[in-house]
Amino acid sequence: MEIYLSLEEFIMLILYIVRIIVMIINFIGYTVVPQLKNNHGLAIRCYIFTYIILAIVYGCIYEAVILDSDDFSTLYVIGAIIVHYCNISSALWLQVISFDIWRTFRIVN
Repeated sequence: MEIYLSLEEFIMLILYIVRIIVMIINFIGYTVVPQLKNNHGLAIRCYIFTYIILAIVYGCIYEAVILDSDDFSTLYVIGAIIVHYCNISSALWLQVISFDIWRTFRIVN
C-alpha cells in the first residue's frame, strides 16, 4: 500500500514538523535559561507544552485521515477529546499569562 502526497499535503506536513520543532526549541529555551525559570516562564512553558501536544495530536489525526480507514473511529474520538482539552488548557494558560502581564503593569504604575 503506497500513499502519495499531493504538493499541498507535503507542504502541510513540512510546516507541521517545523511548527513542532520550533515549539520544542522554545520549551527547551524556557526550561534551560536560568533567568526564565520564574512564574512567567512556567506559565509560558505550560502554554507551549499544551500546543506541542495539540500539534502532535493534530498530526496523528491528519495522518489517520490520509489513510482513510473506518478502523480509526476510536482514534478520532480520542483525538477530539485531547484536542478539546488542549484548546481549553491553552486558552486558560493564556488567561494566566494575561493576568500576570496586567498585574505586572499595574505594579509599575
